Amino acid sequence: MSDEVVLVMADVHANEAALAAVLADAYRRYPRRRLGVWFLGDLFGRGPAPAGAYHLLLGERPEALLLGNHDAGLIGRYRTLQVGDFADGLFNANDWLVLGHHRRELAQLGLLALAGDEPAGGEVVDYVRGLPVVQAVRPAIYLVHGGLERTFRPPDSAEALEALFDQLIWDYVREAKHARETLRAMEWLWEQWPESPAVVAGQGRPARPKLVLVGHYHLRIFYDGAADHWESPVELDRCYPLDAGAEGAVLVSPGSVGFPRESQDRDASYAVLHLRDGQATGVTFHKAAYDRQSMREQMARKGYPAETIGRLRLRGE
Repeated sequence: MSDEVVLVMADVHANEAALAAVLADAYRRYPRRRLGVWFLGDLFGRGPAPAGAYHLLLGERPEALLLGNHDAGLIGRYRTLQVGDFADGLFNANDWLVLGHHRRELAQLGLLALAGDEPAGGEVVDYVRGLPVVQAVRPAIYLVHGGLERTFRPPDSAEALEALFDQLIWDYVREAKHARETLRAMEWLWEQWPESPAVVAGQGRPARPKLVLVGHYHLRIFYDGAADHWESPVELDRCYPLDAGAEGAVLVSPGSVGFPRESQDRDASYAVLHLRDGQATGVTFHKAAYDRQSMREQMARKGYPAETIGRLRLRGE
């Protein structure tokens, strides 16, 4: 039998210090294991160290990397953000201003080429363009950045399929009904598996999804589809068992490394997935503390918006 331990992360958002804290904490907790790394998207945006976070994450040689909405915004895929179409408190005009900072900083370091204010090429642009929306990293384990908030309807055209991919980047899994629709979409993708660079398989032909890992909403979530059981907040440092033979699938969010939304803490969130012979047997949620005050000061020195800096504060701090 082959056992694996995989570090699952999402939403680093250019917070290099938080990412470093997660890596150190994970290797401390699992010192005699080789940790695989799966990243669910949004490496860029909000935080003060886009180049540092980029180099640190890629230095871990992740097996899986996904496209997040901030990543796509960085390279100009979503231009409507500039006029605040998503000003709902989750992605707003301040987020777009920070992406402008990131473009200029990455350009100064030779990692991104600009034509005026628009990305025109470079290492980071190539990296983002190569990221899939959905990856079946093991036959029955699917990764996606976002989810579906609306009722899933099977796409009946190429345009509808592209719209579905955009939804899976942008929509949030905020409650159980969103988890159910997201699982339905993954089931359809397994059945159809369209020929598209937006969906990739890691090891052989994908199987019916039994575990779906999502990010984007910045909360730690455990949802058991068979029991229709939603849990958020989750219990930390407890292994939630997973049964590949169970009816229905499970959806998990590891929370955010860089900018968590947990009501009780702003520490860097992550999860560790336990696998045997490619099948998930359990998932454990962890968090790692780091110097958030130093990050806020660094963001202030760079002229970041006060609202963005405040996302690293708990109420009363």
